[in-house]
Amino acid sequence: MRIALVPGTWSTADPWWRDGLFLEALKARAHTVVSVPWDTELDVLPPYATWRRAAALFTDLATAFAPEVVIPHSHGGNVVALALSLGSLWVPHLITVVTPPRHDLFPVYEAARSHIGMWRHLYSDRDWWSRLGSLFDGAISLERAMPQADCNIYVPGLGHAAGAWFDPDLWTRRHWWKWLDASATA
Repeated sequence: MRIALVPGTWSTADPWWRDGLFLEALKARAHTVVSVPWDTELDVLPPYATWRRAAALFTDLATAFAPEVVIPHSHGGNVVALALSLGSLWVPHLITVVTPPRHDLFPVYEAARSHIGMWRHLYSDRDWWSRLGSLFDGAISLERAMPQADCNIYVPGLGHAAGAWFDPDLWTRRHWWKWLDASATA
């Protein structure tokens, strides 16, 4: 399985997508993994120049690599949504991990939706960073579920840190590795 990992804002401090146990676990399961090395700077106001540059980078990578599964963390999900909204890519399986559901990006998510096979969204009650990540979106909301996703999966007690979400033991306990089977992407 070809898997693309897309870090979120400020992920250079938490390199789960470059090295570490999660990446090792993916490779041990015989997955081919590529990461999108964007600058991960915060970009919460239109025209989202940083996210658009990262979306162009993701588009180039996805065109060449053709990932079967894309796993973005936090605002990395917005980078992927912007890329998919342009209409030239297809992602069979998207797993957004605590991506803030920004109301100002709902049109982007809706345009991207037709370019996604299965969309799973993971979120938690203790994730205050996602709530803050929705600031300036024109709507005050405590909702963390992603309305455009096929499946929203609530995980109580986890915060926003990628290290917690990309712990291989969590994926084992929650039976999430099965999502990376070829049959789970349809």
